[in-house]
Amino acid sequence: MLLGARTHEASRLVAVAGEGGPFARLAERAVRVRFSRSGWGGGYEIEAVDTLVTHIVTTAVARDQRRSTTPDGTPLLTGVGVRTTVLPRVRFRPGYSTTEVDAFLQEVAGVLG
Repeated sequence: MLLGARTHEASRLVAVAGEGGPFARLAERAVRVRFSRSGWGGGYEIEAVDTLVTHIVTTAVARDQRRSTTPDGTPLLTGVGVRTTVLPRVRFRPGYSTTEVDAFLQEVAGVLG
């Protein structure tokens, strides 16, 4: 996964969560997740995956804080929402491995319920 603004912001949010509640482990896992590049044959669009991972972190932190929205007012993700998310695919440019992203999202959906 590319390091950048998403990783910095997500790390800050996890730090804000402090000792953490039941979703702290999910937030920490999402901040640290790295996906292999798919190469030119196809994969998920990098920016779309990074945006979704950031939303997973903000959702986990908000749930631990017993909030009904993320700090910016975005509705929280649910397990169903994660399972039904359709990520855009890319061809002939780098993307993230669909297998790795799908496995991570399955794990997230299970935690979010």
